[in-house]
Amino acid sequence: MAEFAGPACADIIARLPIGVFTVDSNWRIDFWNARLVDWTGIGADRASGHPLGEILPRLAERQNFSRLETVMAGGPPVVLSWQLHRDLYPRNGGGLRKPGAWYTVASALPNRNGILFSVEDYTEISELLHGTKVELTRRREAELALQRALIAKEAILRESNHRIKNNLTMVASLVSLEEDRAPDEASRHFLIDLGSRIRSIGLLHELLYSHPSEDDPRVDEYLSRLSSTIARSYFGDLGLSRLSLELAALRLPASQAIKVGLILAELLTNAFKYGGSPAAPPAVLVRLAAIDGGICELHVADDGPGFAPGWREGRNSLGLLLVESFAEELGGTLEFSEGPGGRIRLRFPLPGTAAPAR
Repeated sequence: MAEFAGPACADIIARLPIGVFTVDSNWRIDFWNARLVDWTGIGADRASGHPLGEILPRLAERQNFSRLETVMAGGPPVVLSWQLHRDLYPRNGGGLRKPGAWYTVASALPNRNGILFSVEDYTEISELLHGTKVELTRRREAELALQRALIAKEAILRESNHRIKNNLTMVASLVSLEEDRAPDEASRHFLIDLGSRIRSIGLLHELLYSHPSEDDPRVDEYLSRLSSTIARSYFGDLGLSRLSLELAALRLPASQAIKVGLILAELLTNAFKYGGSPAAPPAVLVRLAAIDGGICELHVADDGPGFAPGWREGRNSLGLLLVESFAEELGGTLEFSEGPGGRIRLRFPLPGTAAPAR
């Protein structure tokens, strides 16, 4: 082929990292560079002068050859990609470790003298794409497996919380049945307090059951329902009307929320039990807020007579011991204000913050 007659030009083409060959207007190969020799194992002397279909039978197949005929007639270049046109070229068993992925562009030579074929080896790209596809498939499968595991976890947690809540409700009901059979008023109050504690735990599990996808429950929702339940248990709707709630929307881990709930149950029980009478229940305020420094504050106040004189020396009630114990577990502090009415403040660090100074 005249276009490649010069030795300098032939040497340059021989060194190209791509395969180059040409066919004349009679469909005979008249140039075959060194790169194709390496890739196919077919020498230039073996290829040159031979019909295209003899050396590369796949290119002579009708679906490929009809496209090459348009190029020979001066039409635009055609592309033969490795995805759709595999095994166009024989593989040099000694020179290649794996079947090649060839990307071929066939372009018309000037004056309709033949076709120039440029062949690029996309084997590495093909393997990279295949590896990427395999990795994406693996990741999708892992993601689906994780989603299935999360769904299963939510179902298990939902069922567990549902069963715990039902069991606690049954225990609380049994305790309530025993209240009327208590031998004295002290025993009756003990059973009432015990039932309140059980119900406070059951309410949290009911909240967790209702929102299984939330790891940290809305503590304001929990305390609102808990406060209403305790107020109604002592004074019915009248007690509920005397209850004021100012609860900021906060989330706490369930392990913290249940301690806060038990503390509030004890404080409310104390306020409703000692802060008024059946005919005149006390006005009770429950406030929950996040204050500066990453601190959560729970404030419970009533308009009753307040703490009895010398109450600090007699701090041996089970309720007070529970409040102080749970406050310590929360890393928090308790503040009791004496005077008209009872006022108690619990302050404890929100998750991720240091405990307040004692």
